[in-house]
Amino acid sequence: MDKTQEINEPSEQSEAAYWGTELEDLVAREFSKRTGKKVRRRNAILQSIKYPFMTANLDREIVGEKALLECKTVNTFGAKEWDSEEIPASYLVQVMHYLAVTGYEKAFIAVLIGGQKFLYKEVDRDEELIEMIVSAEKDFWENCIVKKVSPPLDGSNAAEKYVKERYKDSDSGISVNLKSEYKDKIKNYFELKNTIKELEAQA
Repeated sequence: MDKTQEINEPSEQSEAAYWGTELEDLVAREFSKRTGKKVRRRNAILQSIKYPFMTANLDREIVGEKALLECKTVNTFGAKEWDSEEIPASYLVQVMHYLAVTGYEKAFIAVLIGGQKFLYKEVDRDEELIEMIVSAEKDFWENCIVKKVSPPLDGSNAAEKYVKERYKDSDSGISVNLKSEYKDKIKNYFELKNTIKELEAQA
């Protein structure tokens, strides 16, 4: 169920989601084997007492420690994200969110890449980052969910999917003549987007 309305979820998982679920146990076992740490399931969705809108569904907890384990599987196309010592931003935000909900001190992320390479990384609790995440989630909850106001579009794949679903009945054959001021803004947008891509390629 969505936070504001019911949605029709597909009855079957995607192939990737199915194998991600099936391989979670394997990743957890391999983590235990390599680290000597015991892990256990937490068969419950946890909710923050201080911020009730924040919940967490942990893959595993580390026995005897105030720590959690997230088990991931990625294909070979996503392998590049794990080449450096840095943790991919989306995973870092996820575990910091979980640490905020649980109050735990650290998280481990174990990942199986392309079905043939295993690695894990340790992430310490970062209060400054957690504060930023909580603030952003609180703002989203109070100003979008509670007020039932759609958040601004950000150019992400999720935003594109939302627009297509929201306006699926629109007539794609109809065109609208924009004022010159809007055309200039759109042109500037694409120029900035191309500049960002060029800078990222040089980094």
